[in-house]
Amino acid sequence: MGQLIKLQDHISRYETDMFHYPGQFIRLKNDRYNRLKEQWQEQLTEESVVDEVESTENKSFFRKFRVQKEEPEEQKPTVELPETEEELKQWYLDQLMDFQLRWASGTIKEISYPDASLRENEQLKYLLQRFPDSYLLMYQPLFLIKKALIEGGILLITPLEIVCISFLEAEDSSVIYEPIDERRWLKKTEEREQTILNPMLQLNRIEKTVKSLLDYHDIQFPVKKTLITKNASIHSLQAHLNTDFIDKHVYDQWFTKHRSGRTPLKYQQLKVAEALLSHTQTTSFNRPEWDEADNDFMQQPGD
Repeated sequence: MGQLIKLQDHISRYETDMFHYPGQFIRLKNDRYNRLKEQWQEQLTEESVVDEVESTENKSFFRKFRVQKEEPEEQKPTVELPETEEELKQWYLDQLMDFQLRWASGTIKEISYPDASLRENEQLKYLLQRFPDSYLLMYQPLFLIKKALIEGGILLITPLEIVCISFLEAEDSSVIYEPIDERRWLKKTEEREQTILNPMLQLNRIEKTVKSLLDYHDIQFPVKKTLITKNASIHSLQAHLNTDFIDKHVYDQWFTKHRSGRTPLKYQQLKVAEALLSHTQTTSFNRPEWDEADNDFMQQPGD
């Protein structure tokens, strides 16, 4: 599961210590899943025994158990576990989405308030759930450069490179995208043709911004642009330096390459992420409990 290190302009736990939290997330993720899987397997064993002893009764597979939360004092809700291990893995990843959003929108003292729709954002879910733990995601960050805010799009910081990503949506596999000139592309379907803005313009701006920030910190790290349409075709494109055009004909190959990546987190990768985070805009507020503590501290005896 990729790690969400920056979400729009929200404060991120990773901003406070980029060299600590990625490793901690991987350990927490693996430890909790291993405990969950043990409980699930115990339930399988219990169910088998029950089926043998009470074979005449129609027993449901599901058993309720309590999910351990970060805060032990919270009441632990009961949930039903899936039937297969694959379903169990997906269920666990869905639970981790909330965990990821909390880490990407708050620290111990401060908090930001992400839009509730982000929990069901399919693009965000895809980027987090389908890639390795060592992939660090900056999702729609705002870079603050010389008092100007610049949109950062989607940045996937892998152990080997930064991938600037843009998606082209398509209704079905009959859609064809084709360049017209430097500013315009054509989107063709069976029913009609539509002119759209060249998606490479935004990717080029993002690449330029990222490279300028790396140069500012004197960091050498590859930056690549990737335009993705999973179920459509991209026609009549010439090869571009440091650019991958991923359409339905090569998507599976591209995805398998990244999905199966086993390269661990690298020092240079974390250094790159730390440098980029240092230039992002952050909007946050003190947590209410810290406001109360500050008020108590500021009150003088006898007031």
